[in-house]
Amino acid sequence: MYIVENMFLKSVQTHILSKGHSGGLGIEENIVTLCPECHYQEDFGQDTKLYEKYIENYLKGIYGANWSKEKLIYKKYID
Repeated sequence: MYIVENMFLKSVQTHILSKGHSGGLGIEENIVTLCPECHYQEDFGQDTKLYEKYIENYLKGIYGANWSKEKLIYKKYID
């Protein structure tokens, strides 16, 4: 998998982990840039769970060990 860190050197696409229609927040921690092939494979390929795990580990490396996919979803009522 190729996560693009310098968007000026390659054609990139943004992948949103938790989509808005599922309650996903429009925040930086919810987006990763991928090359077009990796983005397609993440969305429609055979190994989407593998790609998701790789992306989650990558984002934890950037935002810290407390980053979690659950924090990217809006919750109206918090207990």
